Amino acid sequence: INDNNNNNTLKIDTFDEEKISDLDESIRFDLTNYSAIAIDSTDAFEIDDALSFVNINNQNWILIHISDPTIYFDFGNYMTSVIRDQPATCYLPDTTIPMLPSIFCKLSSLLPTRKILQTLTVAVR
Repeated sequence: INDNNNNNTLKIDTFDEEKISDLDESIRFDLTNYSAIAIDSTDAFEIDDALSFVNINNQNWILIHISDPTIYFDFGNYMTSVIRDQPATCYLPDTTIPMLPSIFCKLSSLLPTRKILQTLTVAVR
Protein backbone atom coordinates (compact mmCIF):
# COMPACT_ATOMS: atom_id res chain seq x y z
CA ILE A 1 0.00 0.00 0.00
CA ASN A 2 1.50 3.30 -1.03
CA ASP A 3 0.69 6.77 0.18
CA ASN A 4 1.72 8.96 -2.74
CA ASN A 5 1.17 12.16 -0.80
CA ASN A 6 3.63 11.40 1.99
CA ASN A 7 5.81 8.78 0.32
CA ASN A 8 4.88 6.22 3.00
CA THR A 9 4.82 2.57 2.08
CA LEU A 10 3.29 -0.22 4.12
CA LYS A 11 4.81 -3.49 2.98
CA ILE A 12 2.26 -6.13 3.85
CA ASP A 13 3.22 -9.01 1.60
CA THR A 14 6.06 -10.01 3.97
CA PHE A 15 4.17 -9.43 7.21
CA ASP A 16 5.86 -11.24 10.17
CA GLU A 17 3.07 -12.50 12.42
CA GLU A 18 5.55 -13.69 15.07
CA LYS A 19 6.71 -10.12 15.83
CA ILE A 20 3.27 -8.95 16.93
CA SER A 21 2.85 -7.80 20.51
CA ASP A 22 -0.71 -7.74 21.79
CA LEU A 23 -1.21 -4.59 23.87
CA ASP A 24 -4.47 -6.05 25.24
CA GLU A 25 -3.00 -9.40 26.27
CA SER A 26 -3.36 -8.68 30.01
CA ILE A 27 -7.14 -8.24 29.73
CA ARG A 28 -7.89 -11.17 27.40
CA PHE A 29 -9.58 -14.39 28.54
CA ASP A 30 -9.03 -17.84 27.07
CA LEU A 31 -12.38 -18.91 25.59
CA THR A 32 -11.04 -21.76 23.45
CA ASN A 33 -12.91 -24.38 25.48
CA TYR A 34 -16.22 -23.12 24.00
CA SER A 35 -17.46 -24.12 20.57
CA ALA A 36 -18.23 -21.26 18.22
CA ILE A 37 -20.60 -21.08 15.27
CA ALA A 38 -20.14 -18.67 12.36
CA ILE A 39 -23.30 -17.79 10.47
CA ASP A 40 -22.05 -16.91 7.00
CA SER A 41 -22.70 -18.20 3.50
CA THR A 42 -20.30 -20.79 2.09
CA ASP A 43 -18.87 -18.18 -0.27
CA ALA A 44 -18.39 -15.48 2.37
CA PHE A 45 -15.47 -13.17 1.74
CA GLU A 46 -14.44 -12.98 5.38
CA ILE A 47 -15.39 -14.96 8.47
CA ASP A 48 -15.02 -12.34 11.16
CA ASP A 49 -17.75 -13.05 13.69
CA ALA A 50 -19.11 -16.09 15.52
CA LEU A 51 -21.44 -17.08 18.37
CA SER A 52 -21.08 -19.41 21.34
CA PHE A 53 -23.96 -20.67 23.47
CA VAL A 54 -22.70 -21.60 26.93
CA ASN A 55 -23.95 -22.40 30.40
CA ILE A 56 -21.84 -20.93 33.20
CA ASN A 57 -22.89 -21.54 36.82
CA ASN A 58 -26.38 -22.60 35.67
CA GLN A 59 -26.85 -19.41 33.64
CA ASN A 60 -27.22 -19.41 29.86
CA TRP A 61 -24.99 -16.97 27.96
CA ILE A 62 -24.53 -16.00 24.34
CA LEU A 63 -20.94 -15.02 23.52
CA ILE A 64 -20.54 -12.84 20.44
CA HIS A 65 -17.00 -13.09 19.05
CA ILE A 66 -15.68 -10.47 16.60
CA SER A 67 -12.22 -10.86 15.09
CA ASP A 68 -9.68 -8.29 16.25
CA PRO A 69 -7.27 -7.35 13.45
CA THR A 70 -6.15 -4.23 15.33
CA ILE A 71 -3.28 -6.13 16.94
CA TYR A 72 -1.53 -6.20 13.56
CA PHE A 73 -0.86 -2.47 13.29
CA ASP A 74 -0.11 0.54 15.46
CA PHE A 75 -2.67 3.31 15.62
CA GLY A 76 -1.42 6.57 14.23
CA ASN A 77 0.51 5.03 11.34
CA TYR A 78 -0.43 5.02 7.67
CA MET A 79 -2.63 1.92 8.02
CA THR A 80 -5.05 3.74 10.32
CA SER A 81 -5.61 6.41 7.69
CA VAL A 82 -6.41 3.65 5.18
CA ILE A 83 -9.03 2.30 7.59
CA ARG A 84 -10.49 5.77 8.20
CA ASP A 85 -10.95 6.14 4.43
CA GLN A 86 -12.64 2.71 4.12
CA PRO A 87 -14.33 2.14 7.52
CA ALA A 88 -16.37 -0.94 6.48
CA THR A 89 -16.39 -3.71 3.93
CA CYS A 90 -18.55 -2.64 0.99
CA TYR A 91 -20.72 -5.39 -0.52
CA LEU A 92 -21.82 -4.54 -4.06
CA PRO A 93 -23.81 -6.77 -6.45
CA ASP A 94 -20.77 -7.67 -8.56
CA THR A 95 -17.85 -7.21 -6.17
CA THR A 96 -16.72 -6.79 -2.59
CA ILE A 97 -14.40 -4.01 -1.45
CA PRO A 98 -12.82 -5.08 1.84
CA MET A 99 -12.18 -2.65 4.67
CA LEU A 100 -8.72 -4.12 5.24
CA PRO A 101 -6.06 -5.41 2.86
CA SER A 102 -6.47 -9.16 2.29
CA ILE A 103 -3.46 -10.10 4.44
CA PHE A 104 -5.20 -8.67 7.54
CA CYS A 105 -8.45 -10.44 6.64
CA LYS A 106 -6.56 -13.74 6.41
CA LEU A 107 -4.65 -13.18 9.65
CA SER A 108 -7.80 -12.37 11.63
CA SER A 109 -10.18 -14.84 9.95
CA LEU A 110 -12.15 -17.03 12.34
CA LEU A 111 -11.92 -20.05 10.04
CA PRO A 112 -11.37 -23.21 12.11
CA THR A 113 -8.06 -23.94 10.37
CA ARG A 114 -6.46 -20.88 11.99
CA LYS A 115 -4.56 -20.93 15.25
CA ILE A 116 -5.87 -19.27 18.42
CA LEU A 117 -7.01 -15.75 17.58
CA GLN A 118 -7.66 -12.57 19.48
CA THR A 119 -11.28 -11.48 19.40
CA LEU A 120 -13.50 -8.91 20.99
CA THR A 121 -16.17 -10.92 22.81
CA VAL A 122 -19.41 -9.62 24.24
CA ALA A 123 -21.40 -11.79 26.65
CA VAL A 124 -25.19 -11.51 26.80
CA ARG A 125 -27.40 -13.31 29.32
